[in-house]
Amino acid sequence: MDENLKILCVDDDPSVLKALARLFAGYDYTVFTASSGLEGLKILERENVNIVISDYRMPGMNGVELIKEVYERRPNIYRIILSAYDDKKIVIPAINKGNIYKFITKPWDNNELIKIISNIKTAIQKQKAEKRSIERAEWFSTILASIGDAVIATDINGIVTFINHIAQDLSGWNKENVRGKLLTDIFKSINNRSIKEESFFSKVINSGVSVALDDYKLIKRDGSEAHIAGNIAPIRNANSEILGSALVISKKLEEPLSEKDRKKLINMPAETVGKLKNGKRLIPICAACKNIRDQKGYWNELEQYISDQFGVMFTHGMCPECSKEYYPQLFKD
Repeated sequence: MDENLKILCVDDDPSVLKALARLFAGYDYTVFTASSGLEGLKILERENVNIVISDYRMPGMNGVELIKEVYERRPNIYRIILSAYDDKKIVIPAINKGNIYKFITKPWDNNELIKIISNIKTAIQKQKAEKRSIERAEWFSTILASIGDAVIATDINGIVTFINHIAQDLSGWNKENVRGKLLTDIFKSINNRSIKEESFFSKVINSGVSVALDDYKLIKRDGSEAHIAGNIAPIRNANSEILGSALVISKKLEEPLSEKDRKKLINMPAETVGKLKNGKRLIPICAACKNIRDQKGYWNELEQYISDQFGVMFTHGMCPECSKEYYPQLFKD
């Protein structure tokens, strides 16, 4: 747990409170004691208590009344009644309402009480772990829903567990009609080179390595096609066990150039290349790093892209301004 288990013991008999404090002293618990229900409620206001153990017969506010008040204020607290009398018939209605977790008669069995507290601690730890897991899942889903790529996630059996809005727009499937469906049912792809339909889920799950989607067509729900590039990879837990797969489609691409057209572009004369700046063809370039996206969806450094597309080579030097900036010592008077 993130902090010690906190137990509030309420009883008008000081010897009972001392006995409970001694019993829990050997464990990693923080114990608070109160001699009345009102005093117990004041402690509850300032402390994040996990368990309340209360006597039933007390002057003023009895145990059931205290437990009812605790339940209304902090329903997540585990509530236990101790009684030296056969008060179970009186307490049963409160138990049935869910106000009381356990009824224990005095004198109690130390081993039994410690076991009950230990079980509660385990349950609280599990609840916290589940809450953290849900919060992480929500955080993860929020991130996936916010990014600009199409994302589809599956479980180990290939059942779709998540699809973000980009993937919905791209595939024609929405999160309602993909529920319970296999990835292979909604994501059908054809290799543009082999003109064959291919499925990657089994390959990823069996091999444990990611698979790149280089040059493929996605068959959308309505039967139309979209040219895509992306990656499908296994999802692993902290122990490296495969839990499912994540498909990321980086871009919805324009139809790639044929080999014939690509050669034309490479051999294009300089005056024709110059027409590119007049809007004859758009080239995607990153506004930050200035990398250029090629027809297969890969991002290349500017020099590499120009070299690959137009068959040119670069020589490197420095202009006067950069020389002065990076080597000022060479320009001192």
